[in-house]
Amino acid sequence: MAENIVFIVDEKIESEDRKFNFIDFGIHDNITMTDISIEKSPTGKDYMSFTFTSEDGKVLNKTEWQPTIKEDQGHDVLLSKIKNQAKRIKHIMARYMSEDATKVTYNYDNWVTYAKEVKAKLDPVKGTSKMRIKAVYDNKGYVSLPNYVPFIESMAIPKSDSKLEILSNDKKERPQQTGDVEVATSNPFDTPVASPNAGAMVATPPVNNDLPF
Repeated sequence: MAENIVFIVDEKIESEDRKFNFIDFGIHDNITMTDISIEKSPTGKDYMSFTFTSEDGKVLNKTEWQPTIKEDQGHDVLLSKIKNQAKRIKHIMARYMSEDATKVTYNYDNWVTYAKEVKAKLDPVKGTSKMRIKAVYDNKGYVSLPNYVPFIESMAIPKSDSKLEILSNDKKERPQQTGDVEVATSNPFDTPVASPNAGAMVATPPVNNDLPF
């Protein structure tokens, strides 16, 4: 027979829970790029992550995966994804450095080398300038930067001249989840947890290695 587990939800636990703060949907001022990291997912997929932090400590992550295609997709689809990704990353870099300095050779066959070159250029300037960003919901329900430009600009641009705006096709609400599932908000690799009160366990969806492109 399983042992009974009893615990008290006290003030300390509630306080710890409030430490996890994330930037919400919308256009936000005075945002700082605080980190650029290169990682490998549990399934062996390479990605880089740009971390943006607000003045009150809220965080937004923009994850860029090495582009892949499905078996039934052609080389033109892969090329389109590569170009779009390079455009997004250059868009971020151009907010912090001159046009000439943003030039990086996109090496798909050794994507991590490309990512490392981007990181090497951005590391010295992270945390140096305040930015205005546009945050929207992605297909998995996380708030992130859009997959199209523009989504970031210098705070030196007056708000009246800003090119950032919420468009009609932007996802303004978190996509509905199936079943009684706790949605992870900090790590895209966290597995959704089925509620003990749910009638049945909810299957973990397969990782879509084709996103977010």
